[in-house]
Amino acid sequence: AIFLAFLRARRPDAPPPRFAILCGGFRRPWPAEAAGYWPPPQSSPLPTPSLHVIGERDTIVAPCRSEELLAAFVGPSVHRHDLVGEPAAMGGHVVPWDEPFYVSVAALLAGAVT
Repeated sequence: AIFLAFLRARRPDAPPPRFAILCGGFRRPWPAEAAGYWPPPQSSPLPTPSLHVIGERDTIVAPCRSEELLAAFVGPSVHRHDLVGEPAAMGGHVVPWDEPFYVSVAALLAGAVT
């Protein structure tokens, strides 16, 4: 997400990414070096089509932290899962491997790559 904001602010000549998939993403804290372009102002969210993957059992990035990131995007898509990976102590901090996730990714790509 920070990279998308960087491109928009510092490299407007670069072609914008067609989509973003953010797994366990979060809005804050952010590096001090990004203060000039992150977070995007509420009046100007990032236009990149995005899929935000939120693990309901994530013990590394709490779901509420991933939900905060949604406001940084225009029309974000959300995929929630309750899968737990290995080691189990990491809870749901995993990239999902089930069919509903594949369907979410396919929907994002179908809309973004046309």
